[in-house]
Amino acid sequence: MKNKNIFIYIGVVILLAIGLGIWIYKTSPSSTVANEDLILFYGDTCPHCIKVEEFLDSQGDLSARLNLVRKEVYNDLGNQKELVKKAKICGLDTASVAVPFLWNRGTCLIGDVDIINFFKNQNNVQ
Repeated sequence: MKNKNIFIYIGVVILLAIGLGIWIYKTSPSSTVANEDLILFYGDTCPHCIKVEEFLDSQGDLSARLNLVRKEVYNDLGNQKELVKKAKICGLDTASVAVPFLWNRGTCLIGDVDIINFFKNQNNVQ
């Protein structure tokens, strides 16, 4: 009888541990699925990135309307790896990829001029 209770107790503990593990996995930022069709990869001290950020700041709610996700790559290895993956999808030589880098649903833009022009077209700005 005692052995049966021990097995039930162990089974409950295992089920709780599995449930907790699933909950942690589902709520962790790396596993959260977001609409990331439009991603701006940038470096926090990159002068060209700063130009893009200044333009976006001047456009009010443009970033929110476009559901733009920003990912810093100088200090975040995960974002660096994601940038390389996106560049490969676009057929780019990953050795020459730089920031600012815009991922737009499978299309890649590099450099402040092209990215700002893209956003101008989205916002009908001259």
